[in-house]
Amino acid sequence: KVIDGTVSRKKRSSDNQKIKLDNPKCCGSNALHPSATTVPTGNFERVASGGSIQLKTLIRGDKFPPGKALLKVTPTCVGTSLVFIAPGDDFFEATPVQEYIIKFSTSPKDLTQVNFDKDSDEKQVLQEMHLVNSSLHPRKGKEKVVLALDTSRFQTGKYYHFAMISKDAAGNRSPVSNRIFFRNKEIKILPPIESKLGTV
Repeated sequence: KVIDGTVSRKKRSSDNQKIKLDNPKCCGSNALHPSATTVPTGNFERVASGGSIQLKTLIRGDKFPPGKALLKVTPTCVGTSLVFIAPGDDFFEATPVQEYIIKFSTSPKDLTQVNFDKDSDEKQVLQEMHLVNSSLHPRKGKEKVVLALDTSRFQTGKYYHFAMISKDAAGNRSPVSNRIFFRNKEIKILPPIESKLGTV
């Protein structure tokens, strides 16, 4: 019989080998209906299949892009310079990139990640003719690059926005850099002051 939820001795039937439990309790409630019966199942085993892995051929080649440049604009006594740390072939490693692509526009929206490669009437690619005593030839990664702008190539009084990307030999491109701008101001050259000496 059941005492405080424990199962009593099993009663066997000689004809059908059925086992009847006297209404066992579990966790304060009845686990089986009083009239429920169970049938022995015998021994059984449970088999779980092991997992599997799939090997794929590694893709060879350069898959790492150059690093994202951080542009700065620096005024000088004779004009304005663009300054940045040179990205490398892979991020900022020492190997130089294939090329710098620097663009400028009077509209900053022309130089976003989405619009950088799109054509625009206001957008141009910076070339050697826009520079003074400077070169667009790529430097080693992490070297400081200073590009002195030839302000005579830019209209006076206008704001010009700049951004750039770098491209390596495998065709990988860096993200578009930050955008910087400068206003091309008119440089006035004052005539020399003539001194007049009085006579005694």
